Amino acid sequence: MARIITVGTSADEMSWQTALQDLRADDVLLLEPGFYDLPHGLDVANITVKGLGSLPEETTIFGYFQLEADCNFFNLENVCVTTKTANNSFYVDEDADTYLSLRNVIVRAGKDDVAAISAKGKCTLELYSCKVLGGSVSIFEEANFRLTIDDSLLDYRHDEYAALGLQGSGTAILTNTKVAGVLTTYPQADCELDLNNSEVEAVVLQGKAWGNLFNSKFTGTSDASFCGSDDAWLNIVNCDFAGGVLLDQNSHNLLQNSQVPRLLAGNQAVVTMTNCQISQHLDVQDQAKVDLLHCKLMGTPEFEYFIALSDQAELSGRDVLLNGQGQIAAVMDEAKIKLDIMHSQEPALEIKHSSTAEIKIWGLHWFSAK
Repeated sequence: MARIITVGTSADEMSWQTALQDLRADDVLLLEPGFYDLPHGLDVANITVKGLGSLPEETTIFGYFQLEADCNFFNLENVCVTTKTANNSFYVDEDADTYLSLRNVIVRAGKDDVAAISAKGKCTLELYSCKVLGGSVSIFEEANFRLTIDDSLLDYRHDEYAALGLQGSGTAILTNTKVAGVLTTYPQADCELDLNNSEVEAVVLQGKAWGNLFNSKFTGTSDASFCGSDDAWLNIVNCDFAGGVLLDQNSHNLLQNSQVPRLLAGNQAVVTMTNCQISQHLDVQDQAKVDLLHCKLMGTPEFEYFIALSDQAELSGRDVLLNGQGQIAAVMDEAKIKLDIMHSQEPALEIKHSSTAEIKIWGLHWFSAK
């Protein structure tokens, strides 16, 4: 039978040390506001811990938690977990088959760039209204996971490590969440990523990644701040990109109603775009194929060509709007361009091309660049 234990300093409350020494399965620990030490961490199994303060910071636990093979669940609510050592704040062992739920929890990661939340086993991981600060959420290759993050913040900007790193096999669902850092699926990943109404600084999708990205913003401004590679299958709807989008390798990509400043498609990537705008530069290389429907292509003086095709790349499109702003297009090597132009801001399109290129444009006069 579950016990409800209030932990504090009053006479009718149990002390923290006594509660830890007498922990039983299904216990619910209610922590009065204050500071609680776990200098050697705590192996948790089937317990719930709730802070009684009005804010998570009012109930701070200094230490870390481990979920091993004997742990079926661990619930933590309305507390702040601060880890000052080189330990994961939460560690799910590779032998575990568990459920970890954090609600209104602040996690301040430990030192030496150790992941704040590390999962290697089979686990369902939920973060609701949480903040993970100074460390990553890392799902490792051995893991079989289901990750849900809602109304939360992951804040970990690092040159080498991702703020959210996914390997293993499973599903990750992010809703109304901000990732200040990089979201990465690694080459070992076999997972589905659903991103809804969220904001992410940078994205690198590798491995076998199925991505459904809706109503979200990608705020990184580098040329490859969003990258879809390997065998990724991406469905991107109503998204706004501040930087470049790189779609590479064998990725298959659908984009609808989205704003893209710069798009680079390479290798054997296949890209289909509907009702999208590319505002600065489109570059298609290798054997990549890009197909456009009701899209707008624009140029900027920053780039010599607002459309650049090379190798055996193919660009096709129907009902396309052009506004090169004085920039020219380039179709080189054995590349092919087939466009049905609905409207252009300029009366003719100037194209630099090789003799082996194939150029078919309807609805707009074009001429060879000198």
